[in-house]
Amino acid sequence: MKVIILASNVFRRQRKRVAFWVIGAICACLVALPFILLAVQPGEVSVDEAAAREFAAAGCGQAAVFGLLLAVGLCQGTASYEISRSTIHLILARPVTRRQCMAGMFLGAELSALSVYLALAAVCWLGMALSLGRYLAESLAALLVMAVPVVLITSLVTLLSAWMPGYAAGLTGYAVFLFSLFSKPLERAAAALHPFWGSLVRGANLFSLRLDRMFELSGGIVNGSGLSWWPLAWELVYAIIVIVLGIWLFSYRKV
Repeated sequence: MKVIILASNVFRRQRKRVAFWVIGAICACLVALPFILLAVQPGEVSVDEAAAREFAAAGCGQAAVFGLLLAVGLCQGTASYEISRSTIHLILARPVTRRQCMAGMFLGAELSALSVYLALAAVCWLGMALSLGRYLAESLAALLVMAVPVVLITSLVTLLSAWMPGYAAGLTGYAVFLFSLFSKPLERAAAALHPFWGSLVRGANLFSLRLDRMFELSGGIVNGSGLSWWPLAWELVYAIIVIVLGIWLFSYRKV
């Protein structure tokens, strides 16, 4: 119950960030724009099955990208806000353990990030239903699958925010996002420069979020391709490890 109360406080605080919600509304409009244009002027996408599937997959990917970017921006100050304002001392002065405090921050951050992403996913799916009218089950599955990377990157940024200022946690989160999204091209470019750099980037990829493979899985679901589901399992395990590690480390954090 204490964890839920702490999470609700985090969720309510992040709901009050008006500027962020304005940016979220702009992102929702950008997600809806391709479907509006398709409804106004149907083209090859409306009749060609392959083009329609690619269009649906691109729409799901666009919603996921915006959701991931907004998750980082929304949750970058989850713990650092309380620490910098010293309100963390008021929280810990109550009968609340450090682990319960951090667990509540994780839960509140996840609820905030998922609420934003699911709103974007709903806009994407409804736009697809009204303009395309096909592959709705596949698109819904792809959108739900991409909620897992949102949970993972939110967990990572929340953990970082307990050990560094919010802006640093946010910048690190965006850097991790870009590296994970373009890990394959970066690995090829590094290998072209020197085998050592290729091995270094390849080793770093072992611990990256591998968002590129999650986007491949999401697109494969819409396109009906037979892809491996192990990236989804990897993301889930990774998120659990980050949350457990963050809760454990915060119990030793000096504030």
